[in-house]
Amino acid sequence: GKVTAVKAGTATITVTTADGSKTAACTVTVSALPQQTITALDVTATYGETGKTVSATLGESDGGTLSYAVQSGSESLIAVDAGSGALTIKGAGTAYVVVTAAGTAKYSATTKIVTVTISKATQAALTITSGTAVTFGQALSLSTSGGSGTGAVTYVVPPDTGAATVSGSTLTPTKAGTVT
Repeated sequence: GKVTAVKAGTATITVTTADGSKTAACTVTVSALPQQTITALDVTATYGETGKTVSATLGESDGGTLSYAVQSGSESLIAVDAGSGALTIKGAGTAYVVVTAAGTAKYSATTKIVTVTISKATQAALTITSGTAVTFGQALSLSTSGGSGTGAVTYVVPPDTGAATVSGSTLTPTKAGTVT
């Protein structure tokens, strides 16, 4: 008969003649398939950057197909194309991609974790667009242009630097002078 291995380990196979007068036994040892070797470097990126990819290779020329997946908990920071490893950056922080080599007739499946470190993008400069002169006794409504993203703008008059106070986006002079 034909014996098919289903997992690594040992098995004793006993054969008996049809009339039961003779028996023989042998022990078969089934070894586990060797694991494949995945080589992949960690990735660094800046928020907003495009064209980043997790690049992985197999050490074995007849190894399994590579696939890529975002590790659970990293979904808010990145997305990854399952076939190519191309990254979509969604936020700043540290995320992880699981690279998997499928099992083959010669090799068992294996995985490698790749770290993706995403730094914050540099904020673009803000410009005050509301004007810079105001008469004592009147208020100036401040406005800006530029910057990056959709975050709120906060106006501040540092202590001992000028002759005004600010509340929200309204500048009110407290005496004649210059505010820096």
